[in-house]
Amino acid sequence: MQHPMPKDDTLRRAACLLAPDRPNAFLAQALRRPRGTIRAWLSGHRRAPPFYLRQIAAMLYNRTGDLALSFAQIIERRAELQEREPKLARGFCVVKMRNGILCDIRWRGGRGRF
Repeated sequence: MQHPMPKDDTLRRAACLLAPDRPNAFLAQALRRPRGTIRAWLSGHRRAPPFYLRQIAAMLYNRTGDLALSFAQIIERRAELQEREPKLARGFCVVKMRNGILCDIRWRGGRGRF
């Protein structure tokens, strides 16, 4: 499944701006998340939750310089857009088309629908 937002390196570049020598370790320690999770966020493999995006933006707001400010604004905007997205339908909520009829196919433990 593809995410609606394209992969880019904005988050990685912002992390390198905060800690040029060890961006993964710095964010892992600052956000209290595993390094593997941070690495997945920075590579674009997984999306960071809006709560953590706002924390990264707050760290960037505390830095001086136009580049840090622009990265903070971009990350803040990304968090806002991500919060506005509708929740993804999980498997038990999906209604599928079977034989031309919309069917609710969730498992009810062997019981019928009615």
